[in-house]
Amino acid sequence: MKFVKIIAWLGLISMTPVLLHGFINENFFSDGKTLLANP
Repeated sequence: MKFVKIIAWLGLISMTPVLLHGFINENFFSDGKTLLANP
């Protein structure tokens, strides 16, 4: 269980800056709409 928690924390730590960058510097929602519109 300790290994799973370490993996989860590493994922959280690595994705948080990426998401913040997407929300702050880019037009995150319009890019998401474009990606979801593709079949």
